[in-house]
Amino acid sequence: MDKISVVVPVYNVEDYLSKCLDSILSQTFQNIEVICVNDGSTDGSLNILEHYQKFDDRIKIVNKNNGGLSSARNAGFECAVGEYVMFVDSDDCISSVAVEKLYESAKEYMADVVVFDYIEGDNGYNKCQYKTMPNYKDKYKAQIFNAITLPDDSYKYFAVTAWTKLYRTKFMKDNNIKFCEGLYYEDVPFWAKVFCSAKNIIYLPEPFYFYNQGNADSIMRKNDERFFDIFRVYQLVFETFKKNNLYEKYKHTINLVAILNFLQKFEKIQPNLREEFFQKMKSFKVDADFKYYESGEFLDFEINAVRQFSTLETADYNIFCRIMGVQNDVQ
Repeated sequence: MDKISVVVPVYNVEDYLSKCLDSILSQTFQNIEVICVNDGSTDGSLNILEHYQKFDDRIKIVNKNNGGLSSARNAGFECAVGEYVMFVDSDDCISSVAVEKLYESAKEYMADVVVFDYIEGDNGYNKCQYKTMPNYKDKYKAQIFNAITLPDDSYKYFAVTAWTKLYRTKFMKDNNIKFCEGLYYEDVPFWAKVFCSAKNIIYLPEPFYFYNQGNADSIMRKNDERFFDIFRVYQLVFETFKKNNLYEKYKHTINLVAILNFLQKFEKIQPNLREEFFQKMKSFKVDADFKYYESGEFLDFEINAVRQFSTLETADYNIFCRIMGVQNDVQ
């Protein structure tokens, strides 16, 4: 039976790491290697890794200087020898049958990528929500698809997260797919590369992953200068679709997703950074006919977001803040 590589980037997660490792090591599919990349942790994370390694030789520890999540994932992937690889963040957990079920699907359909659902909640498993793909849960179950065969609106339904997929290692290496280092929101351009390159994708509508929103140090909770990376991220997404001759097909969808992300971050960014973010949004070249969204089959909130974004052509900062319903002064 083929080995599965599980890459776990580790940075100052001593409060969560044991639960994560327990969930991986207790898999019903035992032929795994667990590549734990210690990304320069300064807390007790490395001690925990070394303790687990004494009792389970499936754990491999890679020590490196701190370089961020992308750097850690890339370092782990470089060491992977399994036929398939998956990424698990060290403050999260996976179902005990996750690897077995994903492996079986990957082999049955000769998939490059297996996409699956997840559950999000806090560290105590409170306020859990089941996250699935609207309109796709039943429609694409047990069917092979890819970016060419999917409808043009499909891209917005996929979770961009790296940890909601199992990947065939050869596919990843043949297409030189890696995480962009030095950028936050690295999963966004990573998934664009995977989506555009994969020939066989299968969707398994089961929640195999638990995403912990209770980690106060998570990047998802930050609203500072890191938000500005979102503009470079979507430039990379557009470039990937163009390179793969898929841009014209997905143009309206990926521009819509970009607009939704920009507006969300405009609302959440620290007030003292909001005007600068506004200027970045205003100068970002969105290649979309705003009238198209009025006539297409889009949800009300999507149409409203496009309308708001379209006012950037004429609105100044104060007016746009009123349109968005946010404060335009430093609190």
